[in-house]
Amino acid sequence: MSAKSDGVSSSVTEVESTATNGFLDVPMTNGISTPESAPSSVSTTGPDSGSPTTTRDEDQQQQHVVHVHINPGETFTVQVGDQFQHIPGPATVRMVSNNGPPMPMPMHVPPGHMVQQIVDENGILTHVILSAQPPPPNSGTPAPQQTTVGYYNGGASGTVLPHLAFTPTGFGQASGTAVPQLHYLHPCIPQQNHNNNHMDERGAKIQQRLRTRLINRNSNDQNRQQNRISSNANRSTRSHLNGDSRSGKTSNVATEVTSSSDEEFEIGEPLIEPAVSNITEHCATVTLQLPSPRNPADNPVEYELQLLEPGQDGNKFKAVYKGDATEITLQDLRPGSKYVVRICATKPEPSSGVRPAPSDQVSFHTLPDHPEAPVALKIHTRFKSALVLKWSTPSFDNGSKITNYVLQQQQQIGCDWIEIYRGQQKQYKVTKLSPNTEYIFRVAAVNSMGMGPFSDTLSCVMSGAAPSVPSPPQCVESRVNWIKLRWDGRGTGELYTVQMEDSASGHGFLPVYHGADSHCTVPNLRRNTSYKFRLAASNEDGQSRWSDAITASTRASTPGSPKAPTMRSRPQPHHARIGWDEPSDTGGSDITGYKVELHDSHISQITCVYEGTSREYDIENLRPGGAYRVRILAKNEAGWSEAGDWLPFHTTCVAPSRLVAPWVSGKAKATSFQIKWSPPEDFGGSSIVQYALQMSSIDGSTRQVYEGVDLECTVAGLQPGKGYALHVRATNAAGLTSNWSPALQAVSGPGVPDAPFDLQAVIKSPSHTHLTWQEPANNGAFINEYKLEWNSTNTRNDSSAVSASAANTSTTSGITGSTTASSGEEESENSECCRTATVSGGQLFHDLRSLTPATNYEFKVQAINVAGAGMWSKSCSWRTTPSSPAPVQHVRITAEATSVQVEWRRPACHGSPITHYQLDVGERHLITVAEGSTTSRTVSYVIDNLTPETTYRLRVQAVNALGEGAFATPVRFTTRPLPPIPPRIDCTMVTPNSLRLKWGEKNSEQIKYALEMLRDSGSSTRGRSGQQDREKSFHVIFYGTAQQHKVSRLSEMTAYHFRIRASNEAGDGPYSESFTFHTSKAPPPAVKAPRILRLTNDTATIEWTAVKPMGRDTLHYVVQLANRDSPLHDVHRGPDTQYVLTRLAAKANHEVRVCCVRVSEDGSELQGAYSPLVDFVPSTPVRQSPNTDDSQQTKNSSGSWRRPRLSEQQWAFLLLVAFGAVAVLVAICSQQIMSVYSPTDQASESKIPAPSRAQPPQ
Repeated sequence: MSAKSDGVSSSVTEVESTATNGFLDVPMTNGISTPESAPSSVSTTGPDSGSPTTTRDEDQQQQHVVHVHINPGETFTVQVGDQFQHIPGPATVRMVSNNGPPMPMPMHVPPGHMVQQIVDENGILTHVILSAQPPPPNSGTPAPQQTTVGYYNGGASGTVLPHLAFTPTGFGQASGTAVPQLHYLHPCIPQQNHNNNHMDERGAKIQQRLRTRLINRNSNDQNRQQNRISSNANRSTRSHLNGDSRSGKTSNVATEVTSSSDEEFEIGEPLIEPAVSNITEHCATVTLQLPSPRNPADNPVEYELQLLEPGQDGNKFKAVYKGDATEITLQDLRPGSKYVVRICATKPEPSSGVRPAPSDQVSFHTLPDHPEAPVALKIHTRFKSALVLKWSTPSFDNGSKITNYVLQQQQQIGCDWIEIYRGQQKQYKVTKLSPNTEYIFRVAAVNSMGMGPFSDTLSCVMSGAAPSVPSPPQCVESRVNWIKLRWDGRGTGELYTVQMEDSASGHGFLPVYHGADSHCTVPNLRRNTSYKFRLAASNEDGQSRWSDAITASTRASTPGSPKAPTMRSRPQPHHARIGWDEPSDTGGSDITGYKVELHDSHISQITCVYEGTSREYDIENLRPGGAYRVRILAKNEAGWSEAGDWLPFHTTCVAPSRLVAPWVSGKAKATSFQIKWSPPEDFGGSSIVQYALQMSSIDGSTRQVYEGVDLECTVAGLQPGKGYALHVRATNAAGLTSNWSPALQAVSGPGVPDAPFDLQAVIKSPSHTHLTWQEPANNGAFINEYKLEWNSTNTRNDSSAVSASAANTSTTSGITGSTTASSGEEESENSECCRTATVSGGQLFHDLRSLTPATNYEFKVQAINVAGAGMWSKSCSWRTTPSSPAPVQHVRITAEATSVQVEWRRPACHGSPITHYQLDVGERHLITVAEGSTTSRTVSYVIDNLTPETTYRLRVQAVNALGEGAFATPVRFTTRPLPPIPPRIDCTMVTPNSLRLKWGEKNSEQIKYALEMLRDSGSSTRGRSGQQDREKSFHVIFYGTAQQHKVSRLSEMTAYHFRIRASNEAGDGPYSESFTFHTSKAPPPAVKAPRILRLTNDTATIEWTAVKPMGRDTLHYVVQLANRDSPLHDVHRGPDTQYVLTRLAAKANHEVRVCCVRVSEDGSELQGAYSPLVDFVPSTPVRQSPNTDDSQQTKNSSGSWRRPRLSEQQWAFLLLVAFGAVAVLVAICSQQIMSVYSPTDQASESKIPAPSRAQPPQ
């Protein structure tokens, strides 16, 4: 079996009749081919496959075709042996049988799927449709577990279809073709019917009903077919056999006959309705299930997708796509709108004449989106300093109701937009606008999806006085037919009017511009003509007077293009003479000059070679044999004309120019060398065809060693170390030969030089030695450098080479050269065993510096030329003289507050023992330190009597019998500071139960403070015998870097003693003196609300709760009363807790409150807060619970309960309490944050005692 789906060919397989793993099992009865019967051909046609491909054997039997239609989401699987072939939908499988007509059969499918079998008039199976079962209307019950669809009870086993998940992809692909992707497969357990005679009663009824419907449709179709044949007998366009149409029309689909312009066709079965997916605000994807042609030889039927837009009549569909694609993306849809789509066939099938009926209509809604911009933003009413703006609802709300409008204002262009209104109204009054000021407005709509785009801006200038006379306009640019004017714009929303007067027309001043810009361009003017212009400004309050008139003129036009120039004589190799005529159109003015442009085809560049008034010119500096073109441009007062026509010409050829001397490429060998040369600068106007190389030896013989087109050659057969002269010349295609080039003096390869001799070492100083030697034989090549190697024989004698460079100048021999010294010359004496140096320029001497005194050295020399390095010379030895010690290294400092310990490593003595050391410390005299035991590698010394917190500069040098060594690198150090002195303690806040202490001014985190407290028992003086106990009773209440601390939980009117000390890296400082602070006296607490015990017409008895005693002080109570005639005033003062109010106004509202006054022994008074107000009316009994407070309820005269009113003091107290609570929460959060990020800086409150705090060191 061969299959073709979407243009992809599959392997050939055989169809078996075995149902396995829930895949489609093709039955072998009813004429479908079996493995034992003749092989059938299966052809699958996808959306783009075109005509199906059919493979058949040479069989004379009649063939029957069954089309298996696979809808999207389904898969047709064929099993042959152990192989499976999966054909995903949408596709059509064409199965051909040669063993008789196929008949319908019962099939078992999994839930949610269905199989439709379609037969023709004779009951022969023609189509099988595999699709998903649509849900039943108005029913929420699930699909049955097994659905049997068939037309009669066949003898084949049931068929189980797999449930496949299909996802269409490929939006935006060419021709709308979708690429199906198979995501997952749900295997279904096959449910086979082993005995069809035992079907349930429901299945038998369904089959009986289908048989009856099939018989009725066959009879009706035959009658309609006979009527159609009789009516169309004279103009039949199709062949009929036994009264049956062979067009493939099925018997279970109604047909319709229509005629259009002498052609009639049948209406076939409806097309499958399209599926809509991927719906967005502006796009939707439509997936089509197109049937395959009935006749494989026919071309595919063309289909069109029709769309019904919102608001249109139900029948006014419009075609949006025509073709055979199965997936179409609709774009530019309106958000939040309902659309309807359907699929129609544009024409019937050519062979059958049957056109499928249009599919059912499918509706869908696009997603909502932001609303469109409001329209018609305008000024409804104008006031002197206000505007009423009005706008209209947007054309479309895009599927979501508009909830608000946002109006924004901009005072000047470029400023920020400011939102001035947000609401549902479609008008708004903008107030407080400045006169003579321009304002810009815009509005946008808002719905549930967000804010849409803004409308067009509305610009408005507030009214004022008429503008003043503007300045006259200025002509900024003038051309042939237009003039550009500019004037000073004042930017206040004014409109400007420009008028022009043309003296030739005689109409006076006429307007040519009106607008808000400060410039304009007046077009369509005559060239070289003068015009007058004037300007006026206007606004909503009037127009200004006209400005003074100015005169401006247009320019003349450029002249016409000149004709092509002519040759005055024959072109020469390097020049050519041309001439030209004046252009016919001079542009209205005299020609003032000409320009000659030359085009060189060799470099493809146009250059100007002449500019002047003459009409003849001799073009020079041309290239021989070159191709050129020349053209002319004319100029008048308006400018340059267009370029004229080109005149082509060629210069004559000459001999090539003389070549430069050749050169030797690479290193010359003893018997040959490689010669190269460059081509001539000028080929003479023709290409080079040959080069010739001539060589002359010292003996005078000459021979030509090369002829050809290459630019190099190898000259062999030379004698080593001999000189030769070589010349080269070139010949071009014109047969002209250049002169011989200058001679190249070349020498054959030399040999390596001999070894230098007569080596000498002259000691200049303990660290400087001058080396000399004699030049050896160079063997044919100049000695360009010498390689020098030396080492110290005190440590080792190996000679590893280290590259070095130095520069020396010889004053005796007059030869200047450069010396390359090794970087190791500046290293210490332990690493100067082996060094090398390269002496360039052929110098015969070298200076060695930075040598170690009192050390044995030896050196040797090697000569080098271009041939290579020669042999080493014999070694020459010498010893340097002793000197002063080396500089001291590795100096270490250990600083204290008043002293420092210095330690350093002993330096090299340089041949003389070190006697002592000298230390230089700032302004002090040198300190001499004698040399001690030499067994230790280091020397240490302690310097005393230094100043704390002072920076010093220390240098150390060693001294021996030969002198003082160099000072070591200066070392700077700072002595440590002394412990800090204690600060003074100040009390910044005093309360009855807390003290806030502060000390110091500015502190770094390096100083820590220890605050200690001693509580006084009440006596003001103590004896000396208790001084030690007092010292011991001090305990630490704070330790940290903070400079303030709050001590809480103290007693009122009590003296407390504090002391403090500071600590830093230098240690703990001394304690400060004792500081004494006293807490203040606490006011009495607030009294609870008084209670009304008894009421009469003019008296009332009140009672309140007494305040707890406060020490030895006396407590008095003050009663205040207020009514409608008098404010609150004192009516009683005394120690009692009960009082009778007299002389009260009957049936009048009264208010009473009580406060406590603390009277000290010395007579001073401290008043507490008042109780809440209690109001009452005489002769009205008042019931009040014992626990009455400021929030309790009382009864009025009518017996109803009401809440007492709060006084201003009570409101202030409530606000104060709320503010205090917020402040406490903020302080707690801040303290927690500070404790996390700076754990050492803790300034939190301390409880007394504080045993958890560690005592600082005493």
